Amino acid sequence: MGRQPQEPPGILASSLAAGIRREMGDRRMSGRELARMLGRSEKYVRERLNDTFAFGLNDIETFCAWLGESPEAFLARSEQEAKLRNAGPVRTRRGSSGASGDTIATQGQMTITKPSPEPMVGEGNHHLGDEQALNTHFG
Repeated sequence: MGRQPQEPPGILASSLAAGIRREMGDRRMSGRELARMLGRSEKYVRERLNDTFAFGLNDIETFCAWLGESPEAFLARSEQEAKLRNAGPVRTRRGSSGASGDTIATQGQMTITKPSPEPMVGEGNHHLGDEQALNTHFG
């Protein structure tokens, strides 16, 4: 019986990996040192730091204990920093802009798009009278 293929990390998992990379950089910690601390192989850690796979919850818990920070606080901080980094639409490896809106995020087969603004009164409602056009959009 073989292993089931893992899905690529989602937005939350990528935010946590970015938080780990940031903490490693602040402390000048190598991937090898992180692997030793987590009790994992260097390949395992490298694949997660590069967003090929997601870190496990136990890995996050161990890392946070080493930091002296609760996993909840680390998650909240990582989420906040991800929001700041991605103030506009998130650019993804698989995403692209579509005619109906900008791609915000892509996870596996699911794509989240920002809806296009509705047309202003008079745009695309040329066949309606002014009152009907207003009711269509605001009534």
